[in-house]
Amino acid sequence: MLQEYCRLNDQMEHREYYSALKTLELLEHTYLPRVRGYIFSELLSTEIPKIRNSIQNQSRAELTVSDYYRITLGAHASKVYGALLVCYTSVHMR
Repeated sequence: MLQEYCRLNDQMEHREYYSALKTLELLEHTYLPRVRGYIFSELLSTEIPKIRNSIQNQSRAELTVSDYYRITLGAHASKVYGALLVCYTSVHMR
């Protein structure tokens, strides 16, 4: 169980959010029920919702920024390319 918890921390540090959520689910549904009654398991049980929210917030923040730039640049790429082409041809046709 401690190895899975360490793996979860590593996945979060490396921004492997999907894997981290899967590991968290494994901890919650497979390993924690086996060790109920120990202090560590009780502490981890109370931290799981916080960890899940943290992973979701971090992944949303990264997706929001990267998606915004990809969508914005993709939507305006043809307009920018057209404007650059007009400027380029007008400069070189003089």
